[in-house]
Amino acid sequence: MTKETLETSTTNQFVDTLWNQFEMTLNRAENLRERQEDVYLQTVRQTIAFNRNVRDTFINLYQTTKQRNTTIVKGVSEDLKSRVEESQTVSPVIKEQIREASNRIEQMTEAPIRITVNYLDRIDQSIEAVNENLIRAARERRNTWKNVTTGYVQAARDNQKNALARYEESVRVLGKRGL
Repeated sequence: MTKETLETSTTNQFVDTLWNQFEMTLNRAENLRERQEDVYLQTVRQTIAFNRNVRDTFINLYQTTKQRNTTIVKGVSEDLKSRVEESQTVSPVIKEQIREASNRIEQMTEAPIRITVNYLDRIDQSIEAVNENLIRAARERRNTWKNVTTGYVQAARDNQKNALARYEESVRVLGKRGL
């Protein structure tokens, strides 16, 4: 290997090392950014799951309370029924009307809870979808710019190698002339 080839090879290795380190830094930054986005999205999903569990617990608590209240009302009704004299019996039509009124009151009290839970579920789904779309769009945008950046880095690397090769050549020419 001649001295000129060795110098050019050494210079090219130096330039390649610098640009390889730069590219590795870019890749590490990109990987870190993607991991952060994945962690963020996972946190959003876990928060949504936690919110669903809280709502389910609330609904179960409401159902349990409703069942206990129904049991208590039945017990009180049975107690009142036994105290009422035979002559003052309540007709089956009135009993049915009372039962219907009771069911409608239960439905009216459940409606705001059901609507709120459904609304919160839709909000959670919307939040998750929006965040997924934002992250997907950011990654697509970065991938587009990555192609540009890769081309720029390669062009800069080649330009730097060419510039250093011309500089070495001019130094050699000047060295041969004795300057």
